[in-house]
Amino acid sequence: YGDHRDLHRLIRRQRQMCIRDRIKYAAIRFSQYFEQEDRIAVIAFSDRLQVLQDWTNNHKKLRKSLKRLKRGYRTAMYDALLATSREKLNKIPGKKVIILLTDGLDNESKSDYREVLDSLIESNTALYIVSRTRLVKSKIASSTRVEFLDRVMKNVLHDDASFVDLYFRMKEATMNHLAKTSGGRVLYPQELRALGSTYMQIARELKTQYVLTFLPAAVGKREFRHIQVRCSREIGQIYHREIYRTP
Repeated sequence: YGDHRDLHRLIRRQRQMCIRDRIKYAAIRFSQYFEQEDRIAVIAFSDRLQVLQDWTNNHKKLRKSLKRLKRGYRTAMYDALLATSREKLNKIPGKKVIILLTDGLDNESKSDYREVLDSLIESNTALYIVSRTRLVKSKIASSTRVEFLDRVMKNVLHDDASFVDLYFRMKEATMNHLAKTSGGRVLYPQELRALGSTYMQIARELKTQYVLTFLPAAVGKREFRHIQVRCSREIGQIYHREIYRTP
């Protein structure tokens, strides 16, 4: 039957292919939901940013670009968000949204959270995050190396709380604040096959949003201000941008 290590590598490759296929399928379904006047770009990132497809409404081009999607080993999530909001979205008029698929981990960025948030607000871009944290957490926590580090941290801190749980709670809190403040939100699919329905949920939400505008009081200089939107009737959860910058 051959070396069991070969079988293990084969299973890993098949699993990675399955993940990529589900991501591609979800992204294609998402793109098909929009109108002819809408434009979509496909951007991949690991330690560097790669534009797989610039702005287009051509579904064939989008499908072709997704075939070039490859796995990376380092993650510069903040750098990717900063570059996308500044270079790809800042001068584009109209409604702008970033759909970010991530596990929330960042081990390579030179930019930080505050820079990214300011850039999202400056470019009037809403950030929606499809978070894989609930999908990868158990796998990471069960690895021998992480289990060892978890025991070390418990001994050092004299605390029985799981370091892995704390780490992922912090990552999720950061992602929630970043998305919510920009006018988007975070969705947590509980299983891989739910990626497609998660993307469709975002697509439906984007197509049924209202645009509210108001004229802020004149100020002498440009500054960030907080805003809150409330409804006089109970209609469920309201998502809106919480910070804007005066003209």
